[in-house]
Amino acid sequence: MKQYKTAVSLLDMCLNHTRLPSAVRQHGSIIINDFDIENFSRCFRNDLNGKERTKLMEYLSQKYGHNPSKSNAKHVAKYEQLFDLIMRLPDGLLFLVEILNDLFLVKDKSKALSQLSSDLSGYIRPCFTPGYLKLRRITIDSAPEILEGVKQNDAIHPITTYQDLERRFRSNRRCYTLFHDELHQTPLIILHVALTNQLTSRVSDILSTQEAITSKIASVEGEEEPNTAMFYSLSSTQKGLRGFNFGFHVIMNALPDIKDQFPAVERFATLSPIPGFRNWLLLTLQDSSDTAVKEEIERLSTTLSLPLTDTKQYLSSKLNDSSWLHQGDVCDALQEPLTRICFHYLRSVKRPKTGQAADPVANFHLSNGAIIWRLNWMANPTEKGFKESISIMVNYMYVENQLEGNRKEYFMNKTVMVGLPLQDIHISKL
Repeated sequence: MKQYKTAVSLLDMCLNHTRLPSAVRQHGSIIINDFDIENFSRCFRNDLNGKERTKLMEYLSQKYGHNPSKSNAKHVAKYEQLFDLIMRLPDGLLFLVEILNDLFLVKDKSKALSQLSSDLSGYIRPCFTPGYLKLRRITIDSAPEILEGVKQNDAIHPITTYQDLERRFRSNRRCYTLFHDELHQTPLIILHVALTNQLTSRVSDILSTQEAITSKIASVEGEEEPNTAMFYSLSSTQKGLRGFNFGFHVIMNALPDIKDQFPAVERFATLSPIPGFRNWLLLTLQDSSDTAVKEEIERLSTTLSLPLTDTKQYLSSKLNDSSWLHQGDVCDALQEPLTRICFHYLRSVKRPKTGQAADPVANFHLSNGAIIWRLNWMANPTEKGFKESISIMVNYMYVENQLEGNRKEYFMNKTVMVGLPLQDIHISKL
């Protein structure tokens, strides 16, 4: 509690200028003590626990936030003066990112915290335009702290051992990150790439402990060069910076480097999770509001020779128990209807306010101009894969000369581009 009170006092000194020390610096028309903001930074970062930080952010947002009595749209909350002061510190931008990361976890607690998070995000966004971002390829010889960052920040396929980490840097793998000069050795986003000779359809083909023969890089004359770059993991390291779309920049900057090293590569694609699918389908089965799902239930009812109500209960039970993944007859019966429903989810289920794809990963790749190319049944039969999307994964294709046009279509008309393998999904077997 003592540390918290100290932090509040320092915060008030910074924003109310309650004393004039011997060492001062002019800031606009205000005289400010640099030592106060330095002490506030040290106290916030080193002395406060998570709950105290949240409490301090609540205090900041309530006392120095937007004044409801001022309806002027140009009104700026007083706490933006604190942002200005922090930016004068040598590591000020990093400190603001740390605060934003904290706010990401608690911003839904109140409207004031949400507004503070939004204002801080808008304040630092100009610092992260493409000109400030630098692509760097990470290798097994990179600095230990960077390798540790790579190891700790794969949210898609967690890296659990040093051997797992080492495999990410073998000859047919690449790892890229974006850095910002003012964030020192802190990567903003991490992209893992596998070089292969085919469009990969299963996670195990990439993460296997054994190197796939078909994806080895040529080391002697006569061996086949890779023709496909698979983006199989893309993870943001800073929760507070989600929405800054570093993913688009790291992918677009990695393409030329990959092509320069591997001239035979002509396809750029992903093997991506569909994290919202299973939960969406469970809810849809309860309210029976989706026409496409109703049609698939009717088809499945005929296939199983069950009444509609029993068919719906049967499917719901399968969505809550992964044991059937190893039962061939059940897999055969559910493959086509679930794959068709999944395609419908990706292409047609939209966010009410924006009209963009409901699935967050789909929205990310479609916003980048990618094409939904192929759905892969039993691509990730792990428990995590089942809970996300009933073990289905999707390939998004990045066709360079179509990306800009696809982006415009998606943002302006909410058009979802679909590749040839999926265009006849409703009338042909997969």
